[in-house]
Amino acid sequence: MKASETSKTSKIPFEEAWRFILKVGVAAHKYGSTSTRLESFLTGLSKKMGYLGVFKSTPVEIVFALRETPDSIQRVEVMTTASPNIDLDKLARLGELLNEIDAGTVSISDAYARIDAIDQIPPPWGKFASMLGYVLVGLGLAPLLGAGLTDTLFATFFSMLVYGLVLLSSRMGANAMSWMPLSTALIVGFLATLFKHWVPELNLVLVILSAVAIILPGYSISLGAGELVAQHILSGMSNLMNGLITLFKQIAGALIGIGMAGLLFTIPVAQPEIP
Repeated sequence: MKASETSKTSKIPFEEAWRFILKVGVAAHKYGSTSTRLESFLTGLSKKMGYLGVFKSTPVEIVFALRETPDSIQRVEVMTTASPNIDLDKLARLGELLNEIDAGTVSISDAYARIDAIDQIPPPWGKFASMLGYVLVGLGLAPLLGAGLTDTLFATFFSMLVYGLVLLSSRMGANAMSWMPLSTALIVGFLATLFKHWVPELNLVLVILSAVAIILPGYSISLGAGELVAQHILSGMSNLMNGLITLFKQIAGALIGIGMAGLLFTIPVAQPEIP
């Protein structure tokens, strides 16, 4: 009999299956798996191991429930988790590992080390490449929104500044990251308004929007809306509200920055430059 056939017919001990499902669930949640996919994925994994599983996932916790038969006692654990950090590379690697387990080429005991190794993989792109991504978003989005050459150049420069602020916030800790949407928009709004004092034709709205566009919470908002449609109310409301709060922070930060600069300088009124 082949190894794959053996793995599919032999039942894994309950404790081993329980520990493995917990480890996989936490890892997939950490890398940004949606609640719909995570719950469906864990249910299928537990079924392949010969058990009945019920799982509920939100951005801040996962509920694990597993039993051997419909009449047996169900084991339940509610695990509090940190907010997920979207990492599609690690999520894909985790999926490949589970496919190997299903095929019988990797054992459960060997998979623990592989999951730990996946968690230690550094980001595929370095700081320069990441900064270049920010710059290219500002450079590419501004003309699409109707910006002229001057607006595009300023948007590109401020996109680079936003990357530096995001990097600085990540090093300062969780509190700095929570306020990062407001602080970046505030600084960009203040500096853009400051430069408008000398460049009257500068379009503040386009420049600020293009500069902070890469950190707009579009994924969180669309994910929340999708989960609400799929009847995942708790997770959907949480993701949707997190996205809207982040968006509110960015809008508030930009308005505060513009207002602060307006108190210090007289902002000239001029027609925007021709796109």
